[in-house]
Amino acid sequence: MQWEIKTKIQEGALRKRREEIGKNLLANRGVTHKKQVEEFLDPPEPETLSPKMVGIQKAHLTKAITRIKKAIQRKESVVVYGDYDADGICSTAILWETLHALGAQALPFIPHREDHGYGLSVKGIKEILNKPKRYTLNAKPSLIITVDNGIVAHDAAAYANEQGIDVIICDHHEKSTKLPEVHAIVHTTRLAGSGVTWMFAKEILNKLKPKTPTLNVYPERSRRAIRSSLDLVTIGTIADQVALVGPNRSIVKYGLNDLRRTKRVGIIKLMKEAAIDPHEMRTYHINFVIAPRLNAMGRLEHAIDALRLVCTKNAIRARKLANTLSVVNRQRQQRTKEMLAVAKEMYLSQESEREAEKIIIIDHEDFHEGIIGLIAGKLAEEFYRPAIVFARGKKLSKASARSISGFNIIKALRQTEHLLVDAGGHPMAAGFTIETAKIETFKSRLYEIAERTLSPDMLEPKLTIDCEIELRDITWELYRQLERLEPFGIGNPQPRFALENCEVVDARAVGDEGKHLKLTIKQSKSMANGIAFNQGFLVSQLNPGTPISLAFTLDKNIWNNREELQLKVKDLKVDGGEATKPF
Repeated sequence: MQWEIKTKIQEGALRKRREEIGKNLLANRGVTHKKQVEEFLDPPEPETLSPKMVGIQKAHLTKAITRIKKAIQRKESVVVYGDYDADGICSTAILWETLHALGAQALPFIPHREDHGYGLSVKGIKEILNKPKRYTLNAKPSLIITVDNGIVAHDAAAYANEQGIDVIICDHHEKSTKLPEVHAIVHTTRLAGSGVTWMFAKEILNKLKPKTPTLNVYPERSRRAIRSSLDLVTIGTIADQVALVGPNRSIVKYGLNDLRRTKRVGIIKLMKEAAIDPHEMRTYHINFVIAPRLNAMGRLEHAIDALRLVCTKNAIRARKLANTLSVVNRQRQQRTKEMLAVAKEMYLSQESEREAEKIIIIDHEDFHEGIIGLIAGKLAEEFYRPAIVFARGKKLSKASARSISGFNIIKALRQTEHLLVDAGGHPMAAGFTIETAKIETFKSRLYEIAERTLSPDMLEPKLTIDCEIELRDITWELYRQLERLEPFGIGNPQPRFALENCEVVDARAVGDEGKHLKLTIKQSKSMANGIAFNQGFLVSQLNPGTPISLAFTLDKNIWNNREELQLKVKDLKVDGGEATKPF
């Protein structure tokens, strides 16, 4: 593991050093000019964002809103067709609540991963048409609005047209070379799916004001509806791992505040179930606690219960649903652990191939298609290679792909479109369906693409560090300065620092079976505590007085109602040697 330290803070008084650290952190994020700094530290409120600012075409937006107005006036049945991940669930809730506030005859539909496949599908549309009573539709739907999907749904769009159903696509995924033939497309890649949906919903509410008696709309209800869904778009934006810069930063910065005081009983019960203090809610809690529970339903069961959770106003039902999500998430964790062990064994057993190939491709008939994305992500992280994992079927197989910096996985997949049934995703993550008989041909093609595209240097993991500082810089004043840079995420990572030439005061293994490492270090007259997760095995090398260097982030630790600053260690070097494996 190579450390790439961007800046070393030079000697000086603490206040001057703090100012220098702040300037360097902003510069590392491309924020240098005064106006950029002001907008970064104090971004505009999300309500002020316009479609043009986020790259949504006005003509399509206007056409879509006109069609929705017509559907409301004629009391047509409208289906909001979502997706089964956290971003898709939040997107569905946002648009359905918006249309409901306008008096539309609208119902949500979340496809089942195994029964209907990903996104807008012929199977999904047939399900709606064949079982309208199940979805409490008064009549056959004449309008389907997709959220967080649809931009590559050519066959499904054509089928809807044949059935006399108009389709509006609201999506953020990468386009293919040809767009589906639909009524209108509300699209941009600058936001998460829920972000695009929220912008769409905001424009719908702004345009469809109560100018005519036929629209059951009230101004105050419209304004509340716009702001009341900011908590959901925040969850979806963070969960979908989009860059938290520009408009996304505005959404999440203000949305986190709304989420901390949300009135959604489902989210409140889910936070209680997961032992989250609402006032301490950060991007971390959404990434690793809230989103996995919402996602678990779509991975193993049916995501409709996750949608019910975020929309319900019944506290008793909310508590039961929150418990269900937690139980299913624990099942997901266990199955992920089991499948990952099999996948790693398969990969490590292919020693000669492993040394030659620059991409990991694993397939197995027992892999669950709801978990292969997690397995691909963990393989890519551990072995630092793009990874593709197949759930092999008899005729068709599903696959999920995760990438590393510099390798656009969806672009690579587009070069194999002639082999695929369908594909969609982003530069860093994608999913697709393929005929099982074509998997070996596909593998050969991807190995060729990876060999041509990935240089040895790109396959060497690097730990980017913002600043090398001194232990005396670790103060509450610095911590509060870092808080102004939140929310942290893709595009604005939590600042990483390096400390060189420190000395171990104390080191001990903590946690179950001594899994983690607790450290006390000193440098000159300054001391600090740190935690290194999953590195308890290093304790024997860290005797008092041992010289070490650390890469870390700075966190607040609360223990027995006491707050202290703590170094969350990302990597360490012992005796000036090589860095350990990152954790």
